[in-house]
Amino acid sequence: MYTMMKKYGIKEVSEIMDIPSSTLRYYEKNGLIDDVERDKNGLRLYDETQLKRLMGIKCFKETGLPIAKIFEFYQYEDNLETHIDDIISLIEGHERELTARIERMQEQLQHIRHKVRFYHGIQDAIENGREWPDFKDFACPAAGSAFESFAPERCKAGIQEHPERDGERLPPPPERLREASPV
Repeated sequence: MYTMMKKYGIKEVSEIMDIPSSTLRYYEKNGLIDDVERDKNGLRLYDETQLKRLMGIKCFKETGLPIAKIFEFYQYEDNLETHIDDIISLIEGHERELTARIERMQEQLQHIRHKVRFYHGIQDAIENGREWPDFKDFACPAAGSAFESFAPERCKAGIQEHPERDGERLPPPPERLREASPV
């Protein structure tokens, strides 16, 4: 028994998938989504198969795969017998890049967590009239010797120099903070 697939209008697909209508039209125009039906008024109608492809596209985009590589992936997928090695290579390459990015982000998250603890320490010091903590006490272990290059002796007169900013000098903190700062 044949069952008819549910059809979705472009506005409905846009809302379901959180993809702008203009992007859906772009995908269709460039062949990433094909065989989009039209109703009697010429409005686009998408089926479950196209929604599944849109989910795949969205996943790839959210993981940082460039749109050109997404196009390439689906071209390979349409011809798996002749492009199986290509599709595996593309996906494995993306997996390696994504894994490396996740590892970097985990390190960055650790750094952010240390900063949160540090600023909670400052908040506690302000509220309880204590000496402000030294960031070295909260520094991320992964920073290691990199932290040493930003030691207090590099912060003369409240003006910090950072090599990654090509010698750009930052203004000193407000007077009320300079007085309370242990640096």
